[in-house]
Amino acid sequence: MAIFYRKTSKVDSEKSIKALLREYLSDDWHIFQSIPLDTKRADGEIDFFLLHKSVGAIVLEVKGGIIEAELNKDNVGQWYSTNTQNVKNKIKDPYQQALDQSYKLSNYIKNTQTLMYTMNIVSAVAFPNIKELDVETPYINNLNTLTPSKFNKDLEKNLLKLLRNKNRTPHTESFLNQLIKYLEVEFSSDESLFSKIKSTELELNRITEEQFQVMQGLESNKKLYIQGPAGSGKTLIAINFVRRMLANDATVIFLCHTTNLGTYLAELFTGSVNNNLYVGNIFSVERKIESMIDAHSDFGLSDKQEEKYKKLMSDKEEWLIENTVKENKKPIAFFIENIYRYFDILNITVDHIVIDECQDFETEWLESLELANTYNPAGKFYMFGDPGQSSITDWAPSFDTPSYKLTKNLRNSDEVNQFINRYFKTESRSSEINSGFEVDLIVLNSNDISEQDKEIANKIPELLGELTNKEIELKQIAILCLKQNHTEQIRNIIYEDKKLYEHEELTVDSCLRYKGLEKDVVIVLLPDWYIYEKDRFLSQVYTGITRPKSLLKVLIGKSNLELLSKNSSAI
Repeated sequence: MAIFYRKTSKVDSEKSIKALLREYLSDDWHIFQSIPLDTKRADGEIDFFLLHKSVGAIVLEVKGGIIEAELNKDNVGQWYSTNTQNVKNKIKDPYQQALDQSYKLSNYIKNTQTLMYTMNIVSAVAFPNIKELDVETPYINNLNTLTPSKFNKDLEKNLLKLLRNKNRTPHTESFLNQLIKYLEVEFSSDESLFSKIKSTELELNRITEEQFQVMQGLESNKKLYIQGPAGSGKTLIAINFVRRMLANDATVIFLCHTTNLGTYLAELFTGSVNNNLYVGNIFSVERKIESMIDAHSDFGLSDKQEEKYKKLMSDKEEWLIENTVKENKKPIAFFIENIYRYFDILNITVDHIVIDECQDFETEWLESLELANTYNPAGKFYMFGDPGQSSITDWAPSFDTPSYKLTKNLRNSDEVNQFINRYFKTESRSSEINSGFEVDLIVLNSNDISEQDKEIANKIPELLGELTNKEIELKQIAILCLKQNHTEQIRNIIYEDKKLYEHEELTVDSCLRYKGLEKDVVIVLLPDWYIYEKDRFLSQVYTGITRPKSLLKVLIGKSNLELLSKNSSAI
């Protein structure tokens, strides 16, 4: 079955063509949908880009409705489309459209610095609503015209014939992989493909060979643990993989633990036409699933579903009494341990489970989440994590093989990466990007906690003023604290006649709540507040200082600096 990379089109004619391509093409084909070209020049978009693993690619234009063509005295086709209201409209020549788009895309690939390849690209037109096309011109033939009767077991053979008519040299596997990576970077966006050349080139430089190996590993393994330090691209890989699976109509659970990252992931997929994605932090997904069951029960469950539902609720009541009172377990643990039962009641078969920041989940929770697709023999389970950011004592993954390890830092500037590695053993290789900003380590003068708080209250407005004078906007800045009550205190600091929380574009949060996210500039506050657990403290510090892309400022008490230095000398 062909591999699809874009979301499902809302256009009925394109939906029907997608279903036929899925049915009759093998996994030798990689198919991208709705690729926007140069919108400033009204070039429109490519309906389907059929990329073969070696022979070339086909730009496929889809024309729904009743299509007719008439040749004028100069043998030029005049094209018309009749809609469901029986209204006949003149349209552009679909063959010329597809041909023009194939030329433009071919030139684009040839002139793109990271590709620079003359690729074999041809064009074709699909007509899902007419039996035959009653017109002949020099550029219309049996191979580049796809009416419904052409979608059969010979489709793949005929498309390969169309490609081989140009007698071009087959492309290499290396080029194929690079082009897929290139298109994947932009495939979720509706921004013009041509207008994204520079930004996409920069983004491609962030995709390392080891990341690409992980992407391939996700395809070939039933379960996989992807480990890597902060900034190594774990979340980016997870997001791209989920998008790819949704494009192939899979049902996916995509979970994290923290609220902020969960909100970010959920918003990222807002507007997706897929109703088979369950994304967010584990608590929000629990609420969604339970509300779905409640809605189903209001409209009536089948007898079998009703029986399962009553048993689940009975077990939950007993479990809460036994475990939350006697063993001090969190109520969410019941949902996690029984997640497969919830989906079974809803008659939903889960295909893939993806856990981001898995180090925030108890090992037992991860073992239970693996069961969410227990009724699907083809189900897969993937988890992405960084043990160095875990606040759970002696945390371990639910399995450690098969696994991949990412090592290159793709988030932080070289200056920030060097600072991180000075205090923590991350084995993180430099991003090789110099921001020109050295890390600013500011040691607080006083040993008294209340005096340190005053120093911070005076220093924060000064730092914000310095940054904004350098044309850095508040929306590019995050201020991160160790504890939530300290965060509330910082939010009340006055800057430019307003409290910080009144500057809505400025982020003030705790290090742990900001896990998985990033900003251009981060200010980390580490006064000598009482530390209950050394390992938890070090985990929080590590999470905080790994959030900035370009510039890091750290305000730290002398005791905490000494603790960091001891940790540095111990590794």
